[in-house]
Amino acid sequence: MSAVTAPTLVQRRRPKYIAIASTALQQAIAYRVTTLFSVLITFVWVFILYYLWQAAFSESHRIAG
Repeated sequence: MSAVTAPTLVQRRRPKYIAIASTALQQAIAYRVTTLFSVLITFVWVFILYYLWQAAFSESHRIAG
């Protein structure tokens, strides 16, 4: 007869979104350079879109109204 052991983290039942978040975090840690570049590119796009918006609507004080 085998001894009963406490369930490990893997054996415990977790909600699916927690498992997905955990996997995404593990991937981000494993591929740090890729994650860093993704974050940097996201910020670049935010700045590009912000200045594009500013240029497109710099003359008007109201948008479509």
